[in-house]
Amino acid sequence: MNITQIKSQIGIEVLNIQQNTDPDTKMPTDWVSHWEDSKRIRVSMHKDVFAKILADRSFDKLAVKKPETVLAHGEVAEYTRYMIITPTQLLATF
Repeated sequence: MNITQIKSQIGIEVLNIQQNTDPDTKMPTDWVSHWEDSKRIRVSMHKDVFAKILADRSFDKLAVKKPETVLAHGEVAEYTRYMIITPTQLLATF
C-alpha cells in the first residue's frame, strides 16, 4: 500500500506529522506521529519510514500493523494506535 491508501483505510484525510518526544526526558525519539483527538487515534511510524514517504509519496511497500488500544501515558484515557511499517519491520503477525 502507499500512504494515500493507508489514509483512506484508516479514515484520515490529512496526516499532520509531528516529532515524538520521550515523556520523561522530553528529548526527540526516532518516531513521528499524527494525533487526532476527536477520533482518539494516533498514527505512528519510524523516522526512516517517514523519510521514504517524503522522498516518494507513491512508495507502495507500506503496511499497517493491527491497530492497538493503548492507555494514554499517565492518564486513564485510551486511544487506538496505527503503526505504519515496511514489510521488513514486520517481525510477526498473530
